[in-house]
Amino acid sequence: MHKFIGFLCLLVIGCAPSNNYSLKVSQDQADKSAAFLHPEKSPLTVDEIQTFKGLHFFEPNEQFKVQAVITWLPQIGYVDIPQTGGDIIGYMQTAVLDFSIDRKSFQLPAYQTDEMKRNRTLFIPFTDLTNGKETYSGGRYIDLPYNDHHKEVLLDFNYSYIPYCAYTSRYSCPKVPRENHLDMDITAGERMVIE
Repeated sequence: MHKFIGFLCLLVIGCAPSNNYSLKVSQDQADKSAAFLHPEKSPLTVDEIQTFKGLHFFEPNEQFKVQAVITWLPQIGYVDIPQTGGDIIGYMQTAVLDFSIDRKSFQLPAYQTDEMKRNRTLFIPFTDLTNGKETYSGGRYIDLPYNDHHKEVLLDFNYSYIPYCAYTSRYSCPKVPRENHLDMDITAGERMVIE
């Protein structure tokens, strides 16, 4: 009996972090959805808010929360990334992230503007096999904080988001470079209801 109770305790303790993680992700998603409908915080106009059907998300999935090895490039390369509005913006390609999902290895280039560099944030745009079916055809983004002294970063696709330009013509967004494609379904983060 005591062994059975101990086993149950281990199960509960083992599940608690996962449950807490899912609750946190779900709360963050709810907060973002609420901000989209708030006239002073939303990227949408008041008229657009009236017809907006809300944000949609995949269920939180810890399979898509991974440790990535960060390799800083010895020489910063500058990449001109076209925007959806037709203009071109230069980004610094400063690092490469190596990681695995479901025993498959991937690599994603990481970019920065001067402001992102000051704020220690990497810009990770990506496309995957859900684009045009379950997610925005133009891809999604992750804004990734980092610490200069760490060789690994937590890359969490549950926090990937669809750019504002998918919801309103008021914004112009970076197009995802070809080399930032992941050849798998990333069923995590923000999604769209494709009609």
